Amino acid sequence: MTRTLTIVALAVLCPATGRATVLFENSGVKAGWSSLGIQHMGKIDEVAEPTFDGPRALRMEQTFEGFSGYHSEVRLHEAQGPMGSDVYYGMTLYLPPNWKFHGQNVTFQQWARGDEFGSPWVLMYVENDEIRTGGSGGIRGVMAKITNMQGRWIRVVTHIRHHSTDGVFEVWVDGVKGFTFNGRVSPAPAAPIRWSAGMYCTRWREEQPAGLNPMVLFQDHYRVATTYAEAEPMSWKGGTGPSPMDAGANTGVDAGAAADSGPPAPLDTAPAGGADASTPSGPDASAPRPADARPRTPDPVEEPEEPVSPPRQKADGGCQVAGANAVGAPSILLAALLTLAARRRRR
Repeated sequence: MTRTLTIVALAVLCPATGRATVLFENSGVKAGWSSLGIQHMGKIDEVAEPTFDGPRALRMEQTFEGFSGYHSEVRLHEAQGPMGSDVYYGMTLYLPPNWKFHGQNVTFQQWARGDEFGSPWVLMYVENDEIRTGGSGGIRGVMAKITNMQGRWIRVVTHIRHHSTDGVFEVWVDGVKGFTFNGRVSPAPAAPIRWSAGMYCTRWREEQPAGLNPMVLFQDHYRVATTYAEAEPMSWKGGTGPSPMDAGANTGVDAGAAADSGPPAPLDTAPAGGADASTPSGPDASAPRPADARPRTPDPVEEPEEPVSPPRQKADGGCQVAGANAVGAPSILLAALLTLAARRRRR
């Protein structure tokens, strides 16, 4: 009953528009997220360049100051509902031209239970010249090779069907599907899912930095939507973006023993700031790739996220609707309903 009333309140505050399938949108600003998480020498800044396609993007930075946890993240506390919810997460990632590929994972987005601030359940990260996933959810594999893709924007769309037995976790990189997992895709059946994006230098808990220090990356064009077409960052330009492709995706394979290490080079050009994205130098799709012979590295450390007071600014670029972050009046309504229910139980 409480959940239904909250959704009704959200619908009243954010009436449906022609873009009804977009549940959350942020065009590279700090406003509009449920909360920000920054630890140690972390920074989150809005910058004018590079940007994917617009005036702003988010710049995340971390500077090593001793073994510990390092977070610079934006968070959407209830990005997806409990069992049965089915959404797509779109975002863009930019590794600076001087980025050094190395064996320490740098997580750039992750998912966790939305009803508590505990450890993440699935992490997506750059390790060596690959995008991978890992974590306690058991969803491990290689999403894509990103060799020589520093200095250009990389589009990532992730599909999560939340289910304890019939779930789906799929990933497209630059419009090409590189990974599919079917089975248990759930941090907890009755809990919503929290989405966090930014930068986590998790190996810095026990290792000296192997890559940049300060570590820097950029992100832009975040969306949560009910279809791939709306989540695809290229769709922001007014169309539906390129059609998704399947590159013989990895299917729930271990990241250290994947026979197909990733999709072919991007087939379309993404807009970029500070670099020419029309001439990507990714792997050659026509060349056969040997199996990954490197020893499997341990799963990245799963670090709890510390709760902070949410910012009060309105979301940038549109209205948040049912299923996305509920702040402001809907949250007040929810709190009032919960208080009323508690009083009735005491009687």
